[in-house]
Amino acid sequence: MRLWQGSCFAMLFLALLIGCSQSASDADPASGNIQNMAMLDGRAIDALDQLAPIVDVIGDGVEGSVDFDTVRVLVEDGNMLIRVNLNHEIGLQNGSDLVLLFDTDLDASTGVAGNQTGAEFAWFFGERRGEMMVGDLDLDCEHGTIGIITAPTVSSDFFEIGFPIDVSIEGYPVFPGESVGIAFAYGSEERIPDTGFSTFSLTNTGNEPEELTLAKADGAVRLVCWNVLHDGIVERPEAFDPVFDTLQPDIVVLVEMWSTPAEETRILFNELVPLGEDKSWHAARYDDADIVLLSRWPILEGWKIPQSRAAAFVLEIPEPWTTPLFVIGAHTPCCGKDEQRQEAIDAFMAFLRDAQQGTGMAAMPQGTPFVITGDMNLVGFSEQLTTLVTGQIVNEEWGPSFDPDWDGTALVDLFPRHLTDNMVYTWRQDDSSYGPGKLDYIVYSDSKINVAHSFVLDTRRLSEEILAKINLKREANAEASDHLPVVADLLPR
Repeated sequence: MRLWQGSCFAMLFLALLIGCSQSASDADPASGNIQNMAMLDGRAIDALDQLAPIVDVIGDGVEGSVDFDTVRVLVEDGNMLIRVNLNHEIGLQNGSDLVLLFDTDLDASTGVAGNQTGAEFAWFFGERRGEMMVGDLDLDCEHGTIGIITAPTVSSDFFEIGFPIDVSIEGYPVFPGESVGIAFAYGSEERIPDTGFSTFSLTNTGNEPEELTLAKADGAVRLVCWNVLHDGIVERPEAFDPVFDTLQPDIVVLVEMWSTPAEETRILFNELVPLGEDKSWHAARYDDADIVLLSRWPILEGWKIPQSRAAAFVLEIPEPWTTPLFVIGAHTPCCGKDEQRQEAIDAFMAFLRDAQQGTGMAAMPQGTPFVITGDMNLVGFSEQLTTLVTGQIVNEEWGPSFDPDWDGTALVDLFPRHLTDNMVYTWRQDDSSYGPGKLDYIVYSDSKINVAHSFVLDTRRLSEEILAKINLKREANAEASDHLPVVADLLPR
């Protein structure tokens, strides 16, 4: 029997003797919701649901093509938030014909943006670009110009769209008035509303999200996942130093560590986040996975997961935990590689299944808490996310589907939000044609883990006052990586 398995059985027996409970009043940030506010997270479970929608007639479009269902619009915290529902799934930023149209002067006789009479502004989602008509001027823009953000990144039958209402293009405000007409078109085949535009007020509701704290939850283990962009922590340590100094992690999963050995990373991390008192970080990586895991406590065992850029680690962690923690770090193929990405997720989910059942290279004792984290690059078919959360295996060679949590349910996909707004994106590259999106995930067994606190850090969205308070400069994230650190404070259930 392996060392960690033996200690785990003893600890589990102790846990049964002691017993444990989870108060129903405990906050669960996995829900990601803030009462009476909207989240731009691609889940459709927030304040937008309380609004009366624009309703389209299902079946009035071209047979076999996209048919609109509803549109909802809300303005709060200085942002316009729109949710559009369709009759079937599409991929938004990869060649779709979906177009968002604004009649910004509420005059149907002016504007022809997107070849739509009356529109002064058009955003072409599939082409990832926009155009605005100002008199005789035809102005082009990209997502970085107007701050447009969409969710989800996977294929879906609904999408959430948001951007600031005070945005300008070359000095011309996109929204010059107090109201705006809104419509969606799908090519020349379908439109909502069928003719004209639906008018919405641009008056801000006044709701503002609560500012999240950087402080670690009492007694929690802080996990940080960060894609560091081409071994960036080694190439640009000065960019990562202040961020890690602020975050003060306990466990770190570094992604895109293509060529840096674990020992070199460990030595560097001892300089970036010194533990003091002659203590040292522990580090591990396995074979060709570009994952390096660092921990304040011993790494008991680990495996490279075959046919995936993923590795599994077993970590010793202190009280109040009574068992080791099982962590899978993964980096699935990016961009248009849907088949390869599905294959990789099937592979490491099958590894998890076999570990739970004691039939694979790893044997996980019953009830072991576990986390799956990393840059999942989920920008294609939604079934990849379904596999990650529900254990529904797609490729038969990886064996049967399974219920991945110990209580026979799906896992929880954590939706940490930004410190001061209701965004959840974890990747942002302003000079890319692709808009910001949630690419980095923390998925966990909520039957055994309570996430006491979580957040995503993007210093570019913080006020000068907050930046001064946390001792970070505005470009701290951008200078380090195109991905953002995702943080979760873990407690045992």
